[in-house]
Amino acid sequence: MRWVLILAALIAGCGPAAICERFQLECELEEGITWPEEPEDADGDIYSSGVDCDDTDPSIHPGATEVCDGVDQDCDGLIDEDFPEPRQVWYLDEDGDGYGDPDTFELACEARSGWVLEAGDCNDQNASENPSEPEDCTSRDRNCDGEATEGSPDGALWYRDADDDGYGDPALTQLDCEAQEGWVSNDLDCDDTDDTVHPAAEESCDELDHDCNGDPQADAVDLASFYADADGDGYGDATVSYQACEPSAGWVDNDEDCDDGDRGTNPGAAECPDARDNDCDGTVDEGATGTASEWYADLDGD
Repeated sequence: MRWVLILAALIAGCGPAAICERFQLECELEEGITWPEEPEDADGDIYSSGVDCDDTDPSIHPGATEVCDGVDQDCDGLIDEDFPEPRQVWYLDEDGDGYGDPDTFELACEARSGWVLEAGDCNDQNASENPSEPEDCTSRDRNCDGEATEGSPDGALWYRDADDDGYGDPALTQLDCEAQEGWVSNDLDCDDTDDTVHPAAEESCDELDHDCNGDPQADAVDLASFYADADGDGYGDATVSYQACEPSAGWVDNDEDCDDGDRGTNPGAAECPDARDNDCDGTVDEGATGTASEWYADLDGD
């Protein structure tokens, strides 16, 4: 019995007296035999400081059961080796919304109650504020992205105004409680890259639809007046006119013809002694020479 205890003491790194006390054994020494000096065992777990890797904690010693807490309980140099899952970072989720406080975390193999793997909660005292919540118009950062109210589903629809002309692009929208810089409440711009193009712009004769009405020249401020030239002599009738950027066939940009039914009567014609104002200067036969002749149309050229 004596030698069994001594051997056990040596293996454990403890004295026999500690073994007897630990296992409540009745140990007696024969006459002339003394106990060897007891090695130091500060935490009382019968493992001396020589073999105990933490002699301040009785739950830590060779042969102890490993616990998944980041500590080497069994003094084998390995941590949490008996657990199939590695330790993970868990975050405290006080409001129970599934998102934890990124500033309050611990390493563990499995979650304790009230701890989650997902961080990102910006207010762990309010379950309606976390990364999965939609924004609203309450001036609170509901989705924890650092901004309040942006993209709120109960906000107004705003349109991008990239050219800063006060009119928005119908293809670029966002929901928000208030207009952000560069966004407006209308979608009337037909070219958001040009600040001279919008519904209130003045139209001009440059083939660009400045006022977004679909017609690049209608109502242009620089329209010209054109006059009918029925007789094709290059001079127009002052009584028949219209405005446009370019003339149509049969129209000219002057109103100098005094008889648009006679090709021979216009400011460039020679005055003839025929009792008519051939050159449209307001007088008849002035400076005319020769004799007037009567002429007949030869439509078939024969």
